[in-house]
Amino acid sequence: MDLTVVIVTSPSWTDPSLGLIEPVIASLALVEGVESCIGGIKIVLDGYKIHKTAQTKRGRVTKEMAESYELYYQNLANRYSLDSRFSLLRCPEHFGFAMAVRYGLEHCSTEFALIVQHDRSFVASFDRLPQVLSTMRSVSWIRYAGFPSVMNCSHPRTLSCRYGLGGLVKEENRVRVEGEEAMELMPLAFWYDSNHIAHVGRYLEIFAPYTNLPLELREAIGRENVHQLLLRKGDFIEDRFGQAQRKLLTGSGLREDEALLGRMHRWFGSYLIWDRRGCGQEDEDVTCRVYVGHLPGAKRGGQSYAIQTDTHPLSKTCKRKEWVAAGRLSQSQPSSSVKDEVMEHLAAD
Repeated sequence: MDLTVVIVTSPSWTDPSLGLIEPVIASLALVEGVESCIGGIKIVLDGYKIHKTAQTKRGRVTKEMAESYELYYQNLANRYSLDSRFSLLRCPEHFGFAMAVRYGLEHCSTEFALIVQHDRSFVASFDRLPQVLSTMRSVSWIRYAGFPSVMNCSHPRTLSCRYGLGGLVKEENRVRVEGEEAMELMPLAFWYDSNHIAHVGRYLEIFAPYTNLPLELREAIGRENVHQLLLRKGDFIEDRFGQAQRKLLTGSGLREDEALLGRMHRWFGSYLIWDRRGCGQEDEDVTCRVYVGHLPGAKRGGQSYAIQTDTHPLSKTCKRKEWVAAGRLSQSQPSSSVKDEVMEHLAAD
């Protein structure tokens, strides 16, 4: 499969433990086809700056945290160096998530990449990867196809009612996944950092909006709005590019011109994998399958931290709708049986 997995990791209070990233790597087994991806699995380690006080989102760590992060790197190397699928890629300095993603993509030789955050785990089997890649290949403007989390289940209603973008999710703007009646790519008005599939060449174009936006669109939205899309070192894609994207698409200028709105969204090329197989039968609020969950972060304090099963998003305390939407829990299944199923699944890797 013409795909590379790119996992982005950075200093964390969990270091040097692999307790945060290992369940994420194990969950890749839920995405059928990843085992045959020709680009392998690249773990991109962001850099850091040593400060007296830690601000991990800004890449600032204490000397002690830096030492733990170096041990974390060694633990990754020791754990995965004998597996030829894995390679470690260190950023030469603190890049931030956005530029670490770019760095990883620039080291990909494949057409597609699966972008994965070190605290975002797959929570359900996904068996249509070849079909999604084929659809993205044939539709020339698609850059991004995101895997839904539980917060995305009401996405069409949110776009329509909250943002007045009902026209964007009309049937004619959705892209049918090849060979699938109940799966489509739903227009997405916000570029989430959460796990997603990237068309590598098209994705890299978002890092140079001045160059890659057509003149018509640059003039329509204005230079200042183009500038807001420009990603910088230290950024998360969703915090800058995603916020600017949503602000732009929901602005009155584009909302009132449906044709221009459609062209602008096509330039962004962001979609959500909208899988309706088996949904809506037991819970009318569940409108698509959920494929990604967020792992709890480490507690601040400098000690190694292992994820506890009772706080894991796949545990008995997870939101039932996430399980129902993922197709792994029926509405009538007792919650007490969930933990056993989760642990059995993780142990099966």
